[in-house]
Amino acid sequence: MTKKKKIVVFISGIVFCLMCLGGILSYNLLKKPYFSIIISSYNYGHYLPQAIDSVLNSSYQNFELIVVNDGSTDKTSEILKQYKNHSKITIIEHENQGLSLSRNKAMKIAKGKYFWFVDADDWIDKNALKRLYDKTKKDDYDIVSFYTCGVNSNGLILGMGGYDMLPSKLENNPDNIFTVQELSVWDMMSYPVTSGKQIYRREFTLKNNIDFPARTLFEDDVFFLHHVFAGARISPLTHALYYKRSHGQAITSDRPKHFDSYIRICMYIWERTHKYPMHEEKATGISNYYIEGILVRWRWLSTERKYKFYPDLLKWKEFLDRQPDNDYWNKSRSDFYEFFASEEVAPYAPKE
Repeated sequence: MTKKKKIVVFISGIVFCLMCLGGILSYNLLKKPYFSIIISSYNYGHYLPQAIDSVLNSSYQNFELIVVNDGSTDKTSEILKQYKNHSKITIIEHENQGLSLSRNKAMKIAKGKYFWFVDADDWIDKNALKRLYDKTKKDDYDIVSFYTCGVNSNGLILGMGGYDMLPSKLENNPDNIFTVQELSVWDMMSYPVTSGKQIYRREFTLKNNIDFPARTLFEDDVFFLHHVFAGARISPLTHALYYKRSHGQAITSDRPKHFDSYIRICMYIWERTHKYPMHEEKATGISNYYIEGILVRWRWLSTERKYKFYPDLLKWKEFLDRQPDNDYWNKSRSDFYEFFASEEVAPYAPKE
């Protein structure tokens, strides 16, 4: 073979290899899911098939579905066996760790461009993923929020209203992009932060080390506000894409019972929003809203429950002790300091 032919063969070989590599890369890009739908279930086996099937029956099919069985004691494991061989579903089963840790574990293995956290007792609209894809394919919004429909315990759709609605600023400007600069404290306080009511861009979430706070309720508040104060670009989609079921089994139904979670959430929000000094004023405004919420809930509590929450109240007192000596913080401290100074609380104090 002549030298010239050898060169031609060599170049042809390189071209062929590059074409093969390009084909493999194109295949992998097409194979990569656009959405990672994450469902965590704890004893919601009765509702779970409807949640799963609503995703599988979507008109847009480029997604992966990660279902976490968070140590359920009902028939959840048996139900999930029906889906174990489905090509789009990954099933995680572990001992009960709580919703936050279950979601965090799923996020670590998710590959989609966007996270969507769907509650096991809810479901999504058939065209939801298609609408969200059309919305996000031209711009990498960090959060897309949308309307939801309330549903009663029997699955009857009640329609939109109250907490299912977006703040009026977003509702009236669906083509705009909003950040912490454009959102007032009131906008953020009235925002429907439940994770099912928005999708999150995976790259932004991971880059800013945002996760759900462990072993507490109202975790969605922290997750959403951390994104906002980290600079997330938010765009509204004025369609109802999510069906939110209301029933007495919801873990947040008895709010006084979860006073300890509210204390933890308040401290988490303070810590995460105050990481961004350029938004100090709004961070303080948001934190004050949650602190006022603690004071209101404190006055709902019976004396017996106040004693029950003593360990968490002690952490709250330590948090208050670190705050400045001014009229606002002194007022916030007064009720709690009076409680700790009471002789009746002594039997509940930790033994030294």
